[in-house]
Amino acid sequence: MKISASSAFGYYAYGLIDSNTLRNNIDKFFPSFAKNLDADFISGMHHRYKGGHDLLIDVPKTFINKSSSDALKQTGHILLTDFPTKTGIPIPGFSHSGLGNFLENVGISKGWLSINIMDGATGFLAISDSHFKLMEALAGTLYMDKFVFFDTFVEGSLEIALSVVFKNPLLLFAGIENIFAGIVSSVKTLSIYVDPLEFFGAGIFSAILGATISFILQDGNITSKVKNAINNGLKSSIISMAFCIESFFGLGLLSGYITYEIVKKISFKTNSHIQNLSTITQEQLDSYFKLVCETDKNFKNFYTQTKQIQVIDTTFSPLIKLHNKNDKFAKKI
Repeated sequence: MKISASSAFGYYAYGLIDSNTLRNNIDKFFPSFAKNLDADFISGMHHRYKGGHDLLIDVPKTFINKSSSDALKQTGHILLTDFPTKTGIPIPGFSHSGLGNFLENVGISKGWLSINIMDGATGFLAISDSHFKLMEALAGTLYMDKFVFFDTFVEGSLEIALSVVFKNPLLLFAGIENIFAGIVSSVKTLSIYVDPLEFFGAGIFSAILGATISFILQDGNITSKVKNAINNGLKSSIISMAFCIESFFGLGLLSGYITYEIVKKISFKTNSHIQNLSTITQEQLDSYFKLVCETDKNFKNFYTQTKQIQVIDTTFSPLIKLHNKNDKFAKKI
């Protein structure tokens, strides 16, 4: 947790510094490295990412094409004057001329492919801490408790959240390591021995018993009875096997299944009630036509002279079409 807290406060303090002030002060500290044409041959936004600032690609090119002295000056410019700024430098090998172009094409933005001194410092500390915990978890010496839970799952989640905000790939990697360490620790700490004969025996017996009882008690044709019996038998089997692992697992699964069935019944009744409310009975339709004819004396002539009247027009129910020749309403009106 201390790494995540330090990272958050560090980013906050770093963010308060004006970008131009930071750049000018760094150039004053290293005036001989402030300008470098081998690095800054491109200008504009993201010019460092586009070329000249990749320690793994651009510096070796300068060494081969020019001299070791020029390559050394370019390295000093990149690390001493560009790396501390907020824009930072491309991750070695991940500039546009390296893997960056490929990663951009798969949807990863440029922001994830560059780091500054704050990204590097917090990322290095976070990775060293999470890697140590992951090694402990894999060795079986990191036992899950309240402190370890916060130190792995919670800290890892915070690191991932901060990495998304500041686009720090190192912090993202550390967060993933922390969460993976928590998973490994939980598995090794909570491992429970289960007798295979008891586990599978209970499951098979419950499946047969549940399917048989379901088949006997249900009504309907053979196909639906067999289908429901198999479905209920599998549910009984899963619940029984969960009880073999741990009683709390079985109780939790059973409670969830009961809740699901209750909600299903309530939902069915609600849908039936809504369907009944949206249904028009024959008596209601008779009353409606009678009321319309009593209100408007000309409606009878209009209705009988019309070849077809569409009474209900919705996409959710069949259309009721009234024909004037064979329609009993026309005869009643």
